[in-house]
Amino acid sequence: MECDVIKDNILPRMQTGLQARLGGLSQQIKETRATLAKIHQLESNLEQRMIKQLKPATDIHNANIHLDKQTIEKRIDALACELIQSGIQNPILISVMDGAMPFAAKLNERLAEKGFGFQYETIQVSSYVGTTSGKLSITSSLKIPVGGKHIIVVDDVCDSGKTYGALRKLLFGLGAQSVDLMALVDKTQPRDQNDYNPGFTGFTVHKDAFIAGWGMDYEGLLRNFDNFIGAVDPATLPSKDEKELLQQKKPLNLQLQKYLATEKQVKKQIEACHHSLTVDSFYFNCVIGIGTAGAAITALGILILSPVMVPAGLAIMTGAAVALYNHGLFSMRIPGERRADSKLAAEPAAHSAPGVGG
Repeated sequence: MECDVIKDNILPRMQTGLQARLGGLSQQIKETRATLAKIHQLESNLEQRMIKQLKPATDIHNANIHLDKQTIEKRIDALACELIQSGIQNPILISVMDGAMPFAAKLNERLAEKGFGFQYETIQVSSYVGTTSGKLSITSSLKIPVGGKHIIVVDDVCDSGKTYGALRKLLFGLGAQSVDLMALVDKTQPRDQNDYNPGFTGFTVHKDAFIAGWGMDYEGLLRNFDNFIGAVDPATLPSKDEKELLQQKKPLNLQLQKYLATEKQVKKQIEACHHSLTVDSFYFNCVIGIGTAGAAITALGILILSPVMVPAGLAIMTGAAVALYNHGLFSMRIPGERRADSKLAAEPAAHSAPGVGG
């Protein structure tokens, strides 16, 4: 029979396999980040391309009113005055994120300067896909109770009015006393109900105008452009190939998160293997030392013909061997015989790295 020292065989092989898995994950993470970097560069180039062709939009009621920064800020100040003069006391201003952020920030600043009392809150709503108004999604809840309060919904643009209509229904259901809409830009058009129209409007443009800047965006781009609110030139929009690359952004981010999570797990498994090897090595050396002492006692007992030392030494050696076997540090088998140790079969599965979906 021969001794197989498991600590010098299975755990190192397992650690080698995990290291290989970690190397593969590192490469996948590197490649994913490289593709995302290309997408980010494309977004930057696309934004600059669109900005070059942006022209200030004009108010539909007065073509001489260009929606430049100075005009916008002046109009926001006028809207603050309109709200104060409306007689509404201590309202909650609920900004529709993310588009309303630049407008709401300026509006809140003007109201505070004028000493008007109000609270502010935000809510996450999305209704645009590319250049068209799509399915409405409310993805956050309010933190301030609205029961008995006057509510002013602050938004960058009112298009079909469905976003505002859904928010009105939600807010009245939460007990709001009144709900009104203040929109920086109103895309004038017939709407399902008159209640869907803004009560406070900054500017009015044609319903088919696709504008960007001051919170209004194209796929997240141009949102923070504040020189003016501009009409987007369709010729500057992404090509088919560019769209296909941009559409990979979200799934690639999700895939990267999975890779990073799995990488963390594999590193923990490698650390556990290393710890197990260290502990087993210490235990192995201690028991071998005891067994060696038993052998020395046995040899000395034989030499001096001691009836006590020989069985004592043999007992120590046997105990050491049993301790090693029970701890899984070696097994005895006939040369060529297939190992049947259940520990060998179970450990690789227990330490295998989880797969990552493609």
